[in-house]
Amino acid sequence: FPYIDGVIENAADQTFRTGPSGLTLSTSAGYSVEDTQSVEGVLVIHEQVADLELVHAFKIEAARGGSVASASSGMPVITALMLAFVGGLLLNIMPCVFPILFMKTFGFLKQAGAAPTAIRRDGIAYTIGVVVSFGFLAAVFLGLRAGGAQIGWGFQLQSPALVLVLAYLIFTVGMNLSGLFAINFSGAGIGQELTAQSGPSGAFFTGVLAAIVATPCTAPFMGAAMGFALTQSTFTALAIFVVLGFGMATPFLVLSFFPQAANLLPKPGLWMERAKQALAFPMYATAAWLIWVFNKQMAGDALFIALVGFVLLSFVAWSFGAAQGQTGAWPRTARIAAFTVFALGLMFFVRSDLSPPPNGEAGSASRSASEIPFEDFSEARLEQVLAEGKPAFVNFTAAWCITCLVNEKLAFSDDDVQALFSKHGIVYLKADWTNRDPDLAEILASHGRVGVPLYLYYPPSEDGLSEPIILPQILTPSILIDVMSQEEEQ
Repeated sequence: FPYIDGVIENAADQTFRTGPSGLTLSTSAGYSVEDTQSVEGVLVIHEQVADLELVHAFKIEAARGGSVASASSGMPVITALMLAFVGGLLLNIMPCVFPILFMKTFGFLKQAGAAPTAIRRDGIAYTIGVVVSFGFLAAVFLGLRAGGAQIGWGFQLQSPALVLVLAYLIFTVGMNLSGLFAINFSGAGIGQELTAQSGPSGAFFTGVLAAIVATPCTAPFMGAAMGFALTQSTFTALAIFVVLGFGMATPFLVLSFFPQAANLLPKPGLWMERAKQALAFPMYATAAWLIWVFNKQMAGDALFIALVGFVLLSFVAWSFGAAQGQTGAWPRTARIAAFTVFALGLMFFVRSDLSPPPNGEAGSASRSASEIPFEDFSEARLEQVLAEGKPAFVNFTAAWCITCLVNEKLAFSDDDVQALFSKHGIVYLKADWTNRDPDLAEILASHGRVGVPLYLYYPPSEDGLSEPIILPQILTPSILIDVMSQEEEQ
């Protein structure tokens, strides 16, 4: 019960839970919370003991944002902006984004003879497309959280239907790169001429496409910046997202303002077409990975439904490609066939149930023989381990998190790391956030994070009150060994 009216929504549900970090009470913010740096009031707890109901009342003062604010308060805004910018830059080397950037580079070579102002306009339009897309995603993200939804970065990939749509989109881009059909992305750069009328609009939508295909990826340095964003005002949070998008768009923007850089690249020729076709394979690999994620989220015949969609999509692309550049009745027939198959396929998927199954019914995760034995995470199990005085390591991960998968292959599969876990009896717990889980989102937020990966190491403690050590998002065997060995010695 806060002293000041408007700090919370009085009619909203108040969720109470206990955990290793203490007691947590969550509720919805009110209309005046933006102007409130701390909340003072009375906390009332009703406790049932045998046949008696005990009522406890405490006078409290809490910082706005609770433990999230305290976890991130040491980070200056400028540091968060720098981390977001670097994270955006690194998004360009992700397998789903890199081909788009390379396509823009090819476009730059084709446009080398155009006026410098036209090339700069193209670069600015591409940047605006990327930034606007990230701003829109930020608005959706912040709006959902303001409405009380327990979500974090990557929330869009917790929807199997959206994962499948992204897989189809990326697969379609791959077929375009392979030459199965052509899309006239004016300004995208593959064989099109830059014109003053269509160049900026084409570049803008290419930026939108780049941002869309980047959504399955989580680059290093993004986690801390996104976690910090949630503890700040709406303006600051939006600024961090915008800087993230600007970082992603920077390489091509710089290239467009320095056209003389084209002299460092090979001259246009047949190699560009061959390179374009080769870039289709990272897109196919990304689509395959997304289907793997989809299969882990779903159960039953969902995988078969998804694969049927690839067959139908391939037929549509082939029909359009076969009709392009042709005359007579064949192009019209091919397009009608393509639209018919597309419409039937769309109706088929609309009628299919692509919502996540109940907990425990999704595709089970396979355990590699070289992997450290682990248990499924639960707060009760973690509390039990800590109460027994044992060390614990909690890995917050998801099937759609590339950084998580790379860390598990490079760091957790190391023989020395596995030996250290075994030697010290470290209990390894995995918290799978592949599907939406409000409880895990709340735990992530309590540690100043809005997404995965998050790695927590709890050293052994006789009183069971061990405070976790938060490890970096990018792990190496030496980082794991140094942290755990040092704590064990102490």
